Amino acid sequence: METYDVFISYSHKSDEIAKKIQSNLVKNRFRVFIDSATDYGISIPSEIRKGLKSSRHIVCLMTDDWIKSAYCQLELDTGIMNDPAAKQRKIIPLLLQKGIEIPEDLKRIKYLDFTEWTTNFKKLITELKRAITP
Repeated sequence: METYDVFISYSHKSDEIAKKIQSNLVKNRFRVFIDSATDYGISIPSEIRKGLKSSRHIVCLMTDDWIKSAYCQLELDTGIMNDPAAKQRKIIPLLLQKGIEIPEDLKRIKYLDFTEWTTNFKKLITELKRAITP
């Protein structure tokens, strides 16, 4: 089974920014799982399960639509179950939309404000490298 550094959890209404983040992470040599890259004819829920199981970190693209998505909340729950005390930094939340109500489970985890893309993308790379390097 292929392993990934990052699983991108996002609402498909944020597809454009999710793909931009994926592209930039790949350029920085991270292995990235994003469900839009799933081959045609393959079960998407099955691929998501495999992607979650084989990813070291989950980058959550927090928007109002992401919060309302049952699939995104299941992805978040998987990350929390695998790292309940957040010691492994399994979940890395990115705030993409100001003024949203951050889910209770994420309020205890420091997030990156990604409403300012250029400044904070470098911080994301730094945080991921720090989290991945033992």
